[in-house]
Amino acid sequence: MSHSRRIAGLDGLRGLAIILIFFYHLTPKLVRGGFFGVDLFFILSGFLLYRSSSAHPERAARTFYRRRLQRLYPPLLATLFLVALVFCTWQPVQVQHIFSEGVSVIFGYNNWYQIFTNHSYFARLTAQSPLTHLWFIGVIAQFYLFWPLLFRGLTACSRRWGVRGAKGLLIGLILLSAALMALFYQPTTPSRSYYGTDTRCFSFLIGTYLGLASEQGGPVRHLPRPALALLEGILLIACLTIDGQAHFLYRGGFLVIDLLIGLAVWEVSHLPAPVKVLDHPALVALGQVSYELYLVHYPLIFLISFHVHNFLGYPAAIAASLAVAVGLHLLGHAFSPEPARLLSWQLTCLLVALIAGQAMVSSSKVVIQQQQLATALKQNQAKLTHQTTAPAKEATGGGSASRASQGQAVTMIGDSVTLGASPALQKALPGITISAKEGRQLVQATEIVNQLKAHHKLNSTVVIALGTNGPFTPEAGQALINLIGKQRQIYWVTVYGTHLDWQNQVNHTIRQLAAKNRNVHIIDWHKAASGHADWFYSDGIHLQPAAQPRYAKVIKKGLAQDNK
Repeated sequence: MSHSRRIAGLDGLRGLAIILIFFYHLTPKLVRGGFFGVDLFFILSGFLLYRSSSAHPERAARTFYRRRLQRLYPPLLATLFLVALVFCTWQPVQVQHIFSEGVSVIFGYNNWYQIFTNHSYFARLTAQSPLTHLWFIGVIAQFYLFWPLLFRGLTACSRRWGVRGAKGLLIGLILLSAALMALFYQPTTPSRSYYGTDTRCFSFLIGTYLGLASEQGGPVRHLPRPALALLEGILLIACLTIDGQAHFLYRGGFLVIDLLIGLAVWEVSHLPAPVKVLDHPALVALGQVSYELYLVHYPLIFLISFHVHNFLGYPAAIAASLAVAVGLHLLGHAFSPEPARLLSWQLTCLLVALIAGQAMVSSSKVVIQQQQLATALKQNQAKLTHQTTAPAKEATGGGSASRASQGQAVTMIGDSVTLGASPALQKALPGITISAKEGRQLVQATEIVNQLKAHHKLNSTVVIALGTNGPFTPEAGQALINLIGKQRQIYWVTVYGTHLDWQNQVNHTIRQLAAKNRNVHIIDWHKAASGHADWFYSDGIHLQPAAQPRYAKVIKKGLAQDNK
């Protein structure tokens, strides 16, 4: 971006944005809405892009694209090179798809790659990657691609209908983008709405509107101090409490929050005197390297979470991540543009070599295991799909645990963990009815229960093994319990994953539900699996074939006793 006409406080806002994003990725339970830092980046980009373009309207599109490429690509290619080098060496299981993902980042369509591969930003699991955060680059690159056309359109609109006409056009585009977010939103898979360029461009357009309005000149009215304090409080609460999977966000919530962020940007950019907090040297320094810091912070946290967090806890992970990230990016920021461009070409060559070497990594034992797992899940899914459809006699009584343990009148609803162990479960519990699918989350269980009821296959004893793919609220869990019915005994399996961020949160919710409902019991898979890393594939979640009977044994034992 152009550094001409620099506005006091905006570097500080960038610093705040990267702090929010950093701590959201490091401690998502404490900073639930830290992802709004991305929205702040988008709005600032639109705002400053319009101001820069209006200050130099004579620049050709070729000049614009050259300047954007020079700004984006040297640090991006350096980051990709370092990620490929470090993870291929130390953590090869986490970079199985680095070729396709790296190409999508370089060519600016990573956000659509995430959509088509159904990678949820908020429920990352076995498909998580140190490059997940780079969907941001895809959205920015695509907005830059269309910017010269949009700017010319706004300029022509202003000449013909005045600034009000251009503002009206922007408002229409903002509302259209927000409407598309609501239209494409699916509660079980929000990726299309969250990652889509069309569904997220209203953030840039809000910034563009602010840039257009700032060029009008004239007196600027400011919010009174109480209103400004209220605005700051609302944004702080949003950043600390709003979960990224909340339904209302995609039905207008994101638009409202972004409008409030835009109002804050407007206030900061038009204050008569600098804001002391935003102009603090440390915050300004973070803001000036915020792009570079954004690129590298997530891979570092991703790597450190495997090697530091388990031993020394969050304080060490925070300190190490900050030290390494800031050190690397301050060093990278010291390069002048010319050496940076030369370095980018050198790193491109190295990156191509590393991507070619990925073919060798893909033949490693770890990846072979993952391929075996994928094949087994597919085969098990086919077997369950072709299970006999003869209706089972539905029991309406409470049922007894001892009868359930013998495989009589048991229905199990689960995800890929259950799917992988389904042969062992069927052997241990003859006659069990299993409904399991990869990636299944709790919100999808409502439809499954209704289907099983319709086919008279929801038996007197129901085992729920959900929560591995993402957390859920106690209200959602209670709604499922109510749907199953008090006349049935429900056994809820706790979740386990070596690096599962929401493991404790989900298990706490399960225990809350069991304490509240007399017909809900706990099967403590987490307790049984802890300390047995050799039972699992490299993802730390799915069981290897030799260990699947252990899972079935835990389920059978849990059904054989009332653990209330």
